[in-house]
Amino acid sequence: MPIFPFAPTTALALLSERAASPRLPVPHAAYNFSSTNSSSNSSSPSPSSNYTLVDLFNAQNFFSEFAFFNGPSDPTHGFVQYVSDYQTATDTGLVGYAPDGVMLGVHYINKYISSSFSSSKNAASPHGRPSVRVTFKKTYTEGLFIADIYHMPSGLYDHDDDGTYKSSRDDSSSCGLWPAFWTFGPNWPASGEIDILEGVNTQSTNSITLHTSGTKSTKKGSEGGGTCNISSTGSSASDTKLADADCASNTGCKQDTTTGHGSSDGGVGKNGTGNNYRVGFNKGGGGIYAVEWWSSSDVVVVGSGDGGGNHDSSSGDGGGENKDKGGGSTGFIKVWFFPRGSDLATKLAGNTTTTTTTTTRGIASSYSSSSSKNMTAGGVVSSATPGADPSNFGTPLAAFVFDRGCSLRDHFKNHSIVFNTAFCGDWAGAVWDKNPTCKGLAKKCEDYVGANPGQFKEAYWVVNSIKVYQRHGRKS
Repeated sequence: MPIFPFAPTTALALLSERAASPRLPVPHAAYNFSSTNSSSNSSSPSPSSNYTLVDLFNAQNFFSEFAFFNGPSDPTHGFVQYVSDYQTATDTGLVGYAPDGVMLGVHYINKYISSSFSSSKNAASPHGRPSVRVTFKKTYTEGLFIADIYHMPSGLYDHDDDGTYKSSRDDSSSCGLWPAFWTFGPNWPASGEIDILEGVNTQSTNSITLHTSGTKSTKKGSEGGGTCNISSTGSSASDTKLADADCASNTGCKQDTTTGHGSSDGGVGKNGTGNNYRVGFNKGGGGIYAVEWWSSSDVVVVGSGDGGGNHDSSSGDGGGENKDKGGGSTGFIKVWFFPRGSDLATKLAGNTTTTTTTTTRGIASSYSSSSSKNMTAGGVVSSATPGADPSNFGTPLAAFVFDRGCSLRDHFKNHSIVFNTAFCGDWAGAVWDKNPTCKGLAKKCEDYVGANPGQFKEAYWVVNSIKVYQRHGRKS
């Protein structure tokens, strides 16, 4: 049975409040996109890039290409109930269509009592604030991933009458939040995890983190009996700090962004601080997060398995270990952020526009979509978006470089893309007592999140599109 976490009258109130606000997304009928060149299912590369666009996910196909999490409880032991199907999430106002993409929200009207909540890792608690966690049905090994995100979950901030940013409020409304845009492979952590956009509580800048198991040739490490050390060579020295180099440690190999702004070619914004995360991110209308995941072609696969995988999570696991024949690097994962309005953000987002009028529960509104119209069924595109060439991206916000001691191909494969908003749990809850602002609000994270629904009005994602590129001649 699908979870229906609150009464229909409350769900209608949630929908009505979103409709009355100039800034809150309103669930409505899917866009009626027209299509050009849709008769062709083959991709053509951008002339200046080594990458070909193979998948495009936007408001036209997002909810058919993602699956809702339907496990008995949150794997990170948070104070959250994930709604398990699209219809329930739509009926209750937790998902819908925003002006240029899709909305993924949380419930911010009802209170939820936390007295019987158990954070035990062996307990499945039915209590928590309703939210959604969605996962792409396709899986990828390597590639270039371009995420156009307009809004991410944050604390409250003030707006002018037209819905534009005015000023932020105090940090207390962020306490308990744990939003994440990330990827992970099967048999976690052995197949790896890439946390692209993530943070908790009053954190003001993004934390970019990788997780995996340790290698068999080392003796220390908390996951898998070994370590997996990387270097951050190539990261933006002025905007990123390497907090941990071991991807197999409890915290993973983590790079904390320090200011959220830097050189214009670095893709981290031009003005202000903290514009790659939370309120600062939303103030500027979000932007583009780009991830390049590349393994060296100069490797030999020893043992069975194909090492590559494809768009089926049941494909081979790579077998054996990969050995670097020459240089010290076996590959890298790089992350850039391009703020809305920057040249690269505009090029990577795509700019064809469709305007349509829709009606939701008697409320008529006009929406303009900037999503690309060059697509066919199933997310296969007919042409590549100009500008998807990482050699022109400048200095990455974060770079994770792998060596022979920890082969990238062995430790990261067959990843699914995920968006979710959790509360408390293994990170936000675990550091609650270490945060003076949050600790001053309530003794426990769950108490605060359960009793203060209105603090989470801004806790929603608006995702305009996800584009996936592959190198010529390489399979994902």
